Amino acid sequence: LEVSQNKDKAVLIVPCDSPLLTPHEVEYFISHSDTNNYDHVLGLIPEDLLKQFYPTGSLPGIKMAYLHLKENNYRIIDILSISVLMLLMYIWFYFGPTIGGADVKAIMTIGLVVPFAISISSDTLTAFENRGFPYPFVVFMNSLLLYLLIPIGLLIYNIFRTNIESPYFQMLFGTKMALKDARKSFVWPMQQVVGGKVVLVTFIKHKLDSDKEWDKLEEVGVTNPWISFKIPYIIPLTLSFIVSFVFGDLFSSYLVEPLNSLMN
Repeated sequence: LEVSQNKDKAVLIVPCDSPLLTPHEVEYFISHSDTNNYDHVLGLIPEDLLKQFYPTGSLPGIKMAYLHLKENNYRIIDILSISVLMLLMYIWFYFGPTIGGADVKAIMTIGLVVPFAISISSDTLTAFENRGFPYPFVVFMNSLLLYLLIPIGLLIYNIFRTNIESPYFQMLFGTKMALKDARKSFVWPMQQVVGGKVVLVTFIKHKLDSDKEWDKLEEVGVTNPWISFKIPYIIPLTLSFIVSFVFGDLFSSYLVEPLNSLMN
């Protein structure tokens, strides 16, 4: 761009989710943009002008996130926050055992297709009063809250089945299953043979050869190993999309805010 013959010309960039943009609006914005004195001019819409599009009663609508300035709350598509979320998902995919490539693509799709908050009611929960987090973040955080139900459920199940063994952390991430059943099930081995000893592992590698691990466990006489279910993260992510649409930001309302109150 530095050597381009158009380097001194202004460029108009509009979001892809503005299908009803009119020539009059474009002309008005350009005519009121002081491109001689400023490098960037950003169009902002006050919150009061967009309240007419909020859900009311039984009528659907769009409840949006805002950029809070001293003078007012302004609506803006927070592309930066969506990019940060995508980066976090890739980091989780690379280092974590619970998320796959399809899950990363799913949250990327939500971030690109639904960057604004949608709801069926004007009473949905939002963080920070009426501003809230960008909608993709709300979906992601609610999915974490739903995902927390899995270890809680496993803990209750293991206590009920008397699967109570030291060091106890495995009771939150899996359960015991007969080796012959585990071979045919959609599960990971939480116990592995390392240096001739059977050890419990916290994080399971994506490319782990389960068949070889089952064989090793059988060779050392383990018939009822600890296993972890292969639950695709896209399941709580899909449920979270529905929950976020109906109820709003449950994660901030029922987890972050109570913890913040306790610390203060």
